[in-house]
Amino acid sequence: MKKKGFTLIELLAIIIILAIVALVATPIIINVVDDARDKAAFIEASAFVDGIQKGCRLAELEDPDFTGCGATIAATEAKNYVDFGNASLIDTVSYSNGKVTSLKISSNGRVIVYDGTTYTKSSK
Repeated sequence: MKKKGFTLIELLAIIIILAIVALVATPIIINVVDDARDKAAFIEASAFVDGIQKGCRLAELEDPDFTGCGATIAATEAKNYVDFGNASLIDTVSYSNGKVTSLKISSNGRVIVYDGTTYTKSSK
């Protein structure tokens, strides 16, 4: 009578092959997730800049005597112009002549800095 099935050696070979595939795939997957978090943080910073600029301009248009968006607005004040649930991520904001000139946010363990033209990921 012939028994059907795999031998112990064959099962061990399959397990070793699967382990090697897992070792190769894990760093690739981790990099993809890390890149996605970076992109999300950059997009969030961009949304904050846009939201603050639009909020300040709207406040200025509604009330010509409004001075809340002066040369520098406090991060807590900037949060009033951003209708996002996670506005607490804003660290610092500078606003001048209808534009955000600098912004620093902390998002997903990343610090994103906007200098008025470009967004960069900071180590601090």
